[in-house]
Amino acid sequence: MPGMLYGFRLSFDEIFADFAFGANGILGLPASMLGKMILGFYLFAGIMMGLGGGAFFLKLASAIMGKVRGGPAKIAVLASGFFGSLSGSITANIAATGSMTIPAMKKSGYSPEYAAAAEACASSGGDTMPPVMGGMVFMAAVIANTDYAAIMVAAFLPTLLYYFGLIVQIDGYAAKNNMQPLPHKDIPSVWATLKQGWIYLFCIAFLIFGLLYMRWGMITPVYASALMLILCILTQRKTITLRRLESALAYTASLVNFGMAIFLSIGFILVGLYKTGMAAAVTAWVISLGTGNIFLILLIGAVFNLLMGMVGLQRTAYLFLAVTMAPAVANVTGIPVIAVHLFIIFYAGLGGLTPPVAINAFIAAGIAGANAMKTAFTSLRLGMVLVFIPFFFVLQPALIMQGSPLDIVYHALVAAGGIFILASGLEGYMLRFGILTIFQRILLVAAGFLIAFPQTAATLAGLGIFAVFLIYSFAAGRVSNSVK
Repeated sequence: MPGMLYGFRLSFDEIFADFAFGANGILGLPASMLGKMILGFYLFAGIMMGLGGGAFFLKLASAIMGKVRGGPAKIAVLASGFFGSLSGSITANIAATGSMTIPAMKKSGYSPEYAAAAEACASSGGDTMPPVMGGMVFMAAVIANTDYAAIMVAAFLPTLLYYFGLIVQIDGYAAKNNMQPLPHKDIPSVWATLKQGWIYLFCIAFLIFGLLYMRWGMITPVYASALMLILCILTQRKTITLRRLESALAYTASLVNFGMAIFLSIGFILVGLYKTGMAAAVTAWVISLGTGNIFLILLIGAVFNLLMGMVGLQRTAYLFLAVTMAPAVANVTGIPVIAVHLFIIFYAGLGGLTPPVAINAFIAAGIAGANAMKTAFTSLRLGMVLVFIPFFFVLQPALIMQGSPLDIVYHALVAAGGIFILASGLEGYMLRFGILTIFQRILLVAAGFLIAFPQTAATLAGLGIFAVFLIYSFAAGRVSNSVK
């Protein structure tokens, strides 16, 4: 093959040996990753979900969000965020929470397509929601030779910003369509819910404490699992039965099987990239194609990720870019390697919402009985904030918790303000301004993006455009007298 695809002949025995027993083959890096890093987190997630953690977090989300307009969709966002922080699997997240939240949304007046799209977008954040994140984050920890706890901390703010943008869009939709809160009788008490499920929150806090402060490493989730079992047995003697313990172990086994199917198969991709020399060739090609321009190189990576994601190959896209683009970008530009890997992971997640094979949206559509392709396009619109956020944090280390506390707080607030304006423009509704015209929406999308973009000149330009929006809105009388 010509150019960067040029390769050399390898014997069948050598290829077979590398795929099976090589450093990157099935019994090499993937098996080591599964055994040393992931099993403990799957044990923690399985025991928590089997002992009632999933039901608790759904009830807690209902208690917090049930009283606000469009409550069922916001409950889906919050519940999926909670569930995603434990399962680390988008598909499991959609199946578990979607089976409850999607019917509730439809019952409240949401169309099947919107209900499915809201759940798909909410669950897509599960891949990067600490403390138990998705498989690609575990891969990043090994490939980038980085502590898992460091990636967990780095992913927190970007994921929070994504959920914030999603909530803003859902709130705008609820306001435009007069979506009501849940009936009062269906809203549980926050305090009573916390009294019932404090053990789960305490064990998550213990897990984070062990990872970040005590630095116990990958044994931490095993300690947290043991603590959770002991506390549940001591405080819930009447409800902890052998059947519930069996359910917890069965859930753990399902997560392990899912993990094995993914991680053992990545050996084929790694061997194919490294053994043939394609990883080095593609790295050089990407750098030359971007002509050393960081924005162009990142854009190439984002487009490649989206194209691969469109056909359902998110993990393949991540692996390919993780061993080609990530080290090259980090070395040439000085961008933190964690930021580059998270950039790729976030765009891989967006691929699950991108037609024609928007796998996350299609799964949710199946639960909702909705049109799959219409759901996919609705999901892409709702998840549009995810297009912008990776560029924000890859260019501003403060958004991945690198820098002084003052820098982190300042840039987080600026990014949140920009995302609020951006999401309002995307949805076509803004607090105090009501439903927006096309011109207002264009101004807000441009202003929000520039304000959140981590460059002083861009932020000032964004504030200038937002000032134009305010002047136009007041002059045209398009301001509400009350907060809606």
